[in-house]
Amino acid sequence: MSGYSRAEVMQRPALCTFLHGPLTSSVAITQMQLCLSAEEERHLEVLLYKKDGMNYMSSFIIMLLMIMLPKFVRSFVTLTTEPVA
Repeated sequence: MSGYSRAEVMQRPALCTFLHGPLTSSVAITQMQLCLSAEEERHLEVLLYKKDGMNYMSSFIIMLLMIMLPKFVRSFVTLTTEPVA
């Protein structure tokens, strides 16, 4: 989806900073940071960039899972495969 291999994305920050680009909303990124630090569930749509520079809209669903220890799970779904103008 992003053009990066699994090895390239492993151990990267939860905010996916390597996928941010010039049109990525700083407001959405700030909301994601606040959500993760406050352990709040949230749904966000963020414009991200593929390795080749093409952009796409991604839908993030952040939720807390209780499995022995509280952990956050980040899930995202691509809303479009076409570049966003």
